[in-house]
Parts: sequence; structure tokens; C-alpha cells
Amino acid sequence: MYEKANLFKRFIAFLIDKILVFIVTLLIAFLATSLAFTYHELFLIISISFSVLGALLTSLYILFRDGFDFMKNRSIGKMVVKLKPIIMNTGAKCDLETSAKRNWLFAFVNLLSFFNPIFVRYITKPIVEMILIVLFSLPETIYIIVEVAHVFTDDKGLRWGDKMAGTQVIEAK
Repeated sequence: MYEKANLFKRFIAFLIDKILVFIVTLLIAFLATSLAFTYHELFLIISISFSVLGALLTSLYILFRDGFDFMKNRSIGKMVVKLKPIIMNTGAKCDLETSAKRNWLFAFVNLLSFFNPIFVRYITKPIVEMILIVLFSLPETIYIIVEVAHVFTDDKGLRWGDKMAGTQVIEAK
């Protein structure tokens, strides 16, 4: 019923959203580091609190990014490249609930990746640190690969999230 969206545009939209999440993460980490060095006695509490805050903020953006009315019901990346997710049965734009259905796995693996700095920060052996970094990054990496494979092989460009939510990404007019 709807034409498959341009795969290059989808990649660029995803990349933009990942970069935005990364920038927010860096800003929160910078703020946490500044505060932690100012208040030495609270270093551990500040570090963990800001890691959790960063994880929650970025995961909430990922979860609901395609359902905010003020963003025209699409992520910032999709706005830039002029794509939009729609509900396939009705052609309606995504709402917050539909966005959560299509993005919950991305939000979950993003949340997992934030446990990495909490644990790695206190490891002194480089080999253990490297193993933990790989282990905490692996779920997100695997999930991204699986989703990309689905987008490329599905006739409509549907990924697991689209199938769970009944959505499809199309070109915005």
C-alpha cells in the first residue's frame, strides 16, 4: 500500500538521532564530571546519579521520538531527511503509544549500554575493562544489525519495531 522509504535517508535519520543521543550523553557526562570534581566527597553518588539520568533521558527520547506532536510525530533525524512513520492500517501519524511500541527495544538496549560507564569507571585492569565495554555494547550492536537486515530484506522496509507497532516509515510530502 505504501512505498518503501529510501534506505539511505533512513540510515541518515538513524545516524542523526544517534549523534543527538551521543551529544546529550556527552553533555551530561561533562556536567557530572565538573560537579564530581567540585564535590569530591560526593564523587560516586554524582557519577552514578548522572549516569542514570543520562540513561533515562536518552532512552525516553528514543522511546517516544516518533510520537511527539511538537516534533510533527517523527524523530529529529526523520524531520531532517523528510521521512515519517505512519500506522499502516489507517495511514495516521504515530502517537506516543505507537512510538513506544516501535522503539522500546532500541530504548532498552540504549539503557543497557549506560551500565557500562558505571562499572568500567572503577575497574583498574585494562583487559577486564575491555571485556565489560564489549559485553555492555554487544546487545545494542546486535540489535542494530538485526534491524538493518530487516529493513533491507523486507519488501516494505519494515523492521521488528515496525512489525510490533504496525507502522511503516515513508517519505513525507
